[in-house]
Amino acid sequence: MQRVVTAQGARDTDARLINDCKIPGLVLMENAARSVTERILSRGGRVFIVCGGGNNGGDGFCIHRQLRMYG
Repeated sequence: MQRVVTAQGARDTDARLINDCKIPGLVLMENAARSVTERILSRGGRVFIVCGGGNNGGDGFCIHRQLRMYG
């Protein structure tokens, strides 16, 4: 069974990691992007990324940058 995290749960986890564990938000974003990038590369095919103005938009830009590094 796959776990599902609510938006509030994700915000709470991010806040806890940033404030209590002292992990910078940019590091969390890069790690998330790396995981998604690895998944995309393992499946192959074409990718279309749309980025909005929020934090998820930042994740999308990181994913795009990492995919471009792999050509």
